[in-house]
Amino acid sequence: MYQLNNADITQYVSFNRQVDELSRSMLTQRLLRAVSRHGAPMRVLKSMVSADSTIYKMLPEHDAFMHAYRRQVTKEYKDLKSASTRALLKVLPLSLLPR
Repeated sequence: MYQLNNADITQYVSFNRQVDELSRSMLTQRLLRAVSRHGAPMRVLKSMVSADSTIYKMLPEHDAFMHAYRRQVTKEYKDLKSASTRALLKVLPLSLLPR
């Protein structure tokens, strides 16, 4: 990975120290906050564009765009709930399921 020689412990330690340094930097912290704050809305927009490549035409129409955005958020939550339910059903023993 990253053209590191696992046998060279000095190179390995140096690389990991650089990674640690970068992860503690103020810029990294600011990027993490920005992604945390804006990541979900961007994923919703990506889903909207994937579903309809002409969604950009709605941008000038604020109300229409917000309606489509809210509809997409609702769909994403329903999809997430369905996926979570399926995952739970796979891992729960049958004896715990209601009859």
